[in-house]
Amino acid sequence: MVAAWGNAPAHPRSYPCVRIFDAAGRRLIATGVCSGTFAQFRIPLPPGRYLVDRSLLAGPGPQPGSFTVEVAPRQWVNLAPSPLPGPVP
Repeated sequence: MVAAWGNAPAHPRSYPCVRIFDAAGRRLIATGVCSGTFAQFRIPLPPGRYLVDRSLLAGPGPQPGSFTVEVAPRQWVNLAPSPLPGPVP
């Protein structure tokens, strides 16, 4: 759970934010739609290795900055950024 300052929007907009390709980056497997203050999304996938493209450029394949993830049976893969070290002012 993440706490944010202020009130969250009553009706946050949804927008395409992620594409999932096979491990070789040749075949588009799924697209994700983000919503909420922290751009949350969920894409159920079978176990395997995938290439995640979070760029907003919708080229024919994965864009620079894509990365691979390994999905284990009945497990989540957390793509949230690492927390900052120490207290945040």
